[in-house]
Amino acid sequence: MALLTLGRIISGLSGGANSVISNRIKARWFFYKELGLSFAAAILFDRLGSACAFVILGALLPVLKMRGVMWLAFGMTSLGALFILIISYLDNRKVDESHDHGENLSWIAVKTPGTLWSVVRTLDGVFWSISVIVFLYYGTVAVFTANGPNFLAQSYGFSESKSSYIIGLVYIVGLVTPVVGHLLDRYGYREYWMIGMALVLFLSLFLFCIVPKFPAVPLVLLIGLGFSIIGSLVWTSFTLVVAPENVGFALGFGKFFHYTGTGTTTAIAGAILNNAASMLKLPWLVFFVFSTAMAAVCVVISFIIVLLNRKTGYRLTLSQLKRSQRTPAQEVTPLISAATE
Repeated sequence: MALLTLGRIISGLSGGANSVISNRIKARWFFYKELGLSFAAAILFDRLGSACAFVILGALLPVLKMRGVMWLAFGMTSLGALFILIISYLDNRKVDESHDHGENLSWIAVKTPGTLWSVVRTLDGVFWSISVIVFLYYGTVAVFTANGPNFLAQSYGFSESKSSYIIGLVYIVGLVTPVVGHLLDRYGYREYWMIGMALVLFLSLFLFCIVPKFPAVPLVLLIGLGFSIIGSLVWTSFTLVVAPENVGFALGFGKFFHYTGTGTTTAIAGAILNNAASMLKLPWLVFFVFSTAMAAVCVVISFIIVLLNRKTGYRLTLSQLKRSQRTPAQEVTPLISAATE
């Protein structure tokens, strides 16, 4: 048990670090190009990879047994680490070449990050508002997908497998994430996308509360639509509202809010559902009231972001084209640079 716990801790630390570092590199390579699309494509392949891994490893388990599957998983993880090293090499080589040629590329931080406290003091209300949305939104969707199958089975009379398939639609809708990323790049107005994302989640959960036996599939699809928007929206927004030298810290702080929100809301939801276990309907009602309240706070915060964005230079409003036109210095993606040499 102790060994499994240690392995889980190492896995969590490495996974979180990989997420922050890879997002930092994407922000640097694509800041004046397809920023939203690059994040969206990465999110899509991450989810597809997880889904394929579950299916493939599950199918191979009877053949390879547990030891063989673990070695296969180790090999796949090592291959991922190799690609990370290649990406890091390309990124570092481009930075070195830029300094050698005297280039002043905007995606390279021109200042060294200060102390933790000095960095925190530079973060404004837009950043903290987005962080609150990350905390609440991811937590709300996480508790819904975790407890949704039981709710559908008890309230709608669905079988366990059918309930799981319906809740799985939340992730299937995520296939449209690259489309969302492209629209963010082309048209901008990220602050209004946040309002729409929050409203979709709020209305879906609110209908679950007030309309008994409301068709479950449309509401789950709406929740999935909002969930497909948030990934490429909030993480690219973090890169737009902080200084270049603080992007890594901002993304790391965002991940902290993500995981903390998921853990906190899961614990609260578990306590709600464990209370009055003999009365099946009451805990579910309280559960959805709790979830709807968190979604309502997201809606309020999203409107606050619109106001703060107006006061801080419309950083979330500009499209990719308009943002690149405002800055004469443009970055060159290391992969493209290497290919043209």
